[in-house]
Amino acid sequence: MQNMKTEIHCSNYFLLLLFILSNAGPGHRVLGQIPPCQNSVNVEKMNITENMPHRNKMNVDSIGLCDLTRTNDSLHFRFWTETQAVDIWTNDYIHFNGLLANYTTAVNEPKSKDGSSYSRWGKFYSSVAPIDTTMAREIYQMFTDNSVFEIPDDKKIKGWGGLRLDGYGYSIEYSTKTTYTYKDYWCPENFKEVREAVVISNMYDSLNQMLHMHETLKSFISWLPRGCYHYRGIQGICNISFIDQVIDRTFRRK
Repeated sequence: MQNMKTEIHCSNYFLLLLFILSNAGPGHRVLGQIPPCQNSVNVEKMNITENMPHRNKMNVDSIGLCDLTRTNDSLHFRFWTETQAVDIWTNDYIHFNGLLANYTTAVNEPKSKDGSSYSRWGKFYSSVAPIDTTMAREIYQMFTDNSVFEIPDDKKIKGWGGLRLDGYGYSIEYSTKTTYTYKDYWCPENFKEVREAVVISNMYDSLNQMLHMHETLKSFISWLPRGCYHYRGIQGICNISFIDQVIDRTFRRK
């Protein structure tokens, strides 16, 4: 039994290594390690606005990301999607570091035998990989050149609103040694007449192209246990065919 546990443990590390290597495309090389967070319990930021939603706080803890309300970095910002996060930070504005985090939860599993009731969230999974330092600097420069950090929360922008019953959005955390902001941007692709929405949408498109975010997320999910997972908001994606799902469920009922 002990040997079986050891084999499974080693196999998981092997699969993780394959996942990381498979996503190290041009400009997205795997580096030796991710520098540790420069957090301090003594940091008191003078301008903390737009408190982060509870679910995002849970994601920060679950993934193991830096708490940007307490970081000592000269600059650290994070671009959130529904299932990914891009971190960029520096302490001298010359050398930059970055990481790409993938995260998801299993699609609701039935709580009752007849499938009439479901859990809201399934098991949480995540992975983190470094971003090439040169590309990290390019991403910082792209956000700066487009004045992204000066764009207010979407609720403060005229013409960017409406009922938020579905769809997906992005969020940006921005932190310096003395300030911290958190801003939401809901479905910017739906507000093409709003200049700020176009900028945020373009930033995501550029990040996706530079970091191969769609491909990386799908690859990450493909290595998870057989099943279906949340993918970009309310959508779901499965790494198992429908026929296999039926077979699995039939087998589990027996």
